[in-house]
Amino acid sequence: MDLLDFTPKTDDITIELKYGEKVLKNEDGSAMTWTIMAPHSEEAKSVVHTMTDARIEKAAKTKTKTLKSAEVEEITLEGLAKTTRNWNITWGKKTPKYSVKLAMEILQKAPWIRELIEEARQDSMDFTKV
Repeated sequence: MDLLDFTPKTDDITIELKYGEKVLKNEDGSAMTWTIMAPHSEEAKSVVHTMTDARIEKAAKTKTKTLKSAEVEEITLEGLAKTTRNWNITWGKKTPKYSVKLAMEILQKAPWIRELIEEARQDSMDFTKV
């Protein structure tokens, strides 16, 4: 037995976008995918730390100790968008390049994608299967 067997093997998670059980396809026939940073990756941690530091700084300046539910949702969407690495999707009959702004728009308009991302993040934490 080796402790390295119980460590993550990748910093990326690629999710096939499914609606129900059907994998969605682009016009070229390729599967639509959404790639995120694994939660344990240094890059994902950096995003979370930067966002948290900004939130703490803002709260200190405004002396606000609570968040409105809309703010929590916005922070969650921003975190998911900023930890997205890339995608292979069709959106509005186009194959757009990844951007945080567009990721947030898509995640707001297609909330089922958020569920797929969260499920994949949870599954990635079960990297101890040997």
